[in-house]
Amino acid sequence: MKDVLEKLLTLEESELADLSFEPLHVKQKLEEGVLRRKVLNYVSMYYETLKLQLRELDNKRSSTSGIIATQFKLAFLKRKSFSLVLDKEQIFDGLVEWVQSKVGGSRAACEAIVSYYVQDCEVFDAISE
Repeated sequence: MKDVLEKLLTLEESELADLSFEPLHVKQKLEEGVLRRKVLNYVSMYYETLKLQLRELDNKRSSTSGIIATQFKLAFLKRKSFSLVLDKEQIFDGLVEWVQSKVGGSRAACEAIVSYYVQDCEVFDAISE
């Protein structure tokens, strides 16, 4: 997964977006179902590992984690603009495919990284009441 994170740094800075850091748990963003269980599973297995790897990348090159987070936020916002025709599973799958197309890596590694950013504020908003 670390190699996927490092490759995300090479994406164009023109694709950066403003970040929203309103902390929300996965359960506040995803309705009960397969996607929620998948994301929660990846978060429980890999969140701390990915957080540590991002911290290590920041130690090598300042603001690395912020650059990657911003890229995820922008990629999400682009897909969210099609939200009338895309559901959350399609957006999630689109983000996984986006990571794979940009930097490669296994689908599972890309799903784990996208799940990290679901938990870490950049992907999905709170469920409307």
